[in-house]
Amino acid sequence: MKRGTISKLIATSALAFAASASQAASVDTWEYTLNLEWVVDSVVFNAATNPLPGYVGDGAKSKTVLSWGKTGANYKNVDMNSGYNRSALEISVPQAHGTINTDGVSVEANMFTHYNSPIYDTYPTLAHAQLAVTVNLGLPGSANVFNLQRTFEVYFKETPNTGEQCAWGLCDDDIFAILTVSPTLNDFSDSFVFNGYEYTFNYFETSNFLKPLSAAACNEAGVPGGFACYGFTTPEAAATTVNFAFSMTATAVPEPETYAMLLAGLGMIGVVARRRRNAIRR
Repeated sequence: MKRGTISKLIATSALAFAASASQAASVDTWEYTLNLEWVVDSVVFNAATNPLPGYVGDGAKSKTVLSWGKTGANYKNVDMNSGYNRSALEISVPQAHGTINTDGVSVEANMFTHYNSPIYDTYPTLAHAQLAVTVNLGLPGSANVFNLQRTFEVYFKETPNTGEQCAWGLCDDDIFAILTVSPTLNDFSDSFVFNGYEYTFNYFETSNFLKPLSAAACNEAGVPGGFACYGFTTPEAAATTVNFAFSMTATAVPEPETYAMLLAGLGMIGVVARRRRNAIRR
């Protein structure tokens, strides 16, 4: 076979490959629902280390708020001069719903805040909980085509208020730690194939608070030995808010028959080239 014929075979295979990969258009717009919630059954509170008569405290839990300390106190009042002795982790935006464009700008999603008040050791404190993220994606007005749920282990340390320096920093700073898994809560993604395209869901933190914590901080928060963690520390009488966003990207996925066509074409080219080499040697 002539060299021009071989070139035509290569071009034909490549065109067939490209044509098949672009047969269907990608989905431009998705309808989404994102849920962030505490797994209520997983929540563990530490008992008061120095319980005293008259100091009534408790740990309260729901899908959106975990709070602990003095019973009846307002956890949003973190002023050290009044109303303190109760802290909380509140998911202030537990559900995000709307539409997002493929390969477009990211959209804002969930948000949670740690309200850190000074708490006497006469009250219980948070020790452990699970944080669950649920994602539903579908075509506008149609059923969902992608569902994802991830659960993350959270460890918490209500530190003593000594004003001194500890191995993880200021001893007064409470520690919010998430067991390091892959992917992590501050940046995780997952993909699915739909109508010839691979779509990737990218969920990430935008407030830049969730970062790898030191081994000392992980250990102090109660993270099991041998595991790393990431999270943040919150100063006393302050609030730390963590924001999330997500985006969608798409990549064309050639159909199996396209790969077969391309491989068959390349195989034919190889056979022809081998015959030409043998003919030249004779």
